[in-house]
Amino acid sequence: IKTFRQAFTLMPKNPAIALNLLQATLQDISRQSSSHTKATDTLIHKCMTTIEDCSLNQDQEKRYHTLKTLLRDLI
Repeated sequence: IKTFRQAFTLMPKNPAIALNLLQATLQDISRQSSSHTKATDTLIHKCMTTIEDCSLNQDQEKRYHTLKTLLRDLI
């Protein structure tokens, strides 16, 4: 996650990085079985905003849809 956060900080408008960071963050939340923090919520929101503001290819759209479903299940 640390590497994805660093990359997202350097390239906050890159949807591929945002997707990777979102996926890694959701997996981390899922593994920890604990409530997430306000900072995590903010990070998820930033990733989703970047993803939704950009044009995605078909594979990225499918992946994002899967991640949104996972997010709904976690929260």
